[in-house]
Amino acid sequence: MSKPTDEQKQSITMIFAKKTHKVTRDRSDMAAVARRRRIEALEEQKRLDADFAF
Repeated sequence: MSKPTDEQKQSITMIFAKKTHKVTRDRSDMAAVARRRRIEALEEQKRLDADFAF
């Protein structure tokens, strides 16, 4: 089996980097969405508490 050339190594590395980068970006987006939902739920709860306080 022949060794891959530097160009082949670089293209393989780029493909792998793109795949892993996309996964981490999606994961961080999911974390941001979850955090935003929690904040919205807390704000909704505060609003309801304020409405029923009177």
